[in-house]
Amino acid sequence: MDKHEEQIRRAEEAHAIINSPMFGKAFDDTRAAILNAIASLDNLRDDKARDLHSMVKALEKVRRVLEEHISTGKLAQKEIDGRAKMSDLWKRRA
Repeated sequence: MDKHEEQIRRAEEAHAIINSPMFGKAFDDTRAAILNAIASLDNLRDDKARDLHSMVKALEKVRRVLEEHISTGKLAQKEIDGRAKMSDLWKRRA
């Protein structure tokens, strides 16, 4: 499996995860729990608030990484398709 094929495989897996109802529910529930914990704090400038803020950022990063894998896979597929078209053109000329 070459680099582009691996990127496409990862994109397919990322797409399945990000579109999974269970992932969406788990993501939303986790985010809500963190935000509720932040809302219940008396002091938004203490270490607990910073930790909870970092958790929200990390959770969002998980989604972004999955979306990046999907985008990279789409670009890899275009690269493979482009190579195939060029190969067909050269075969027709020969």
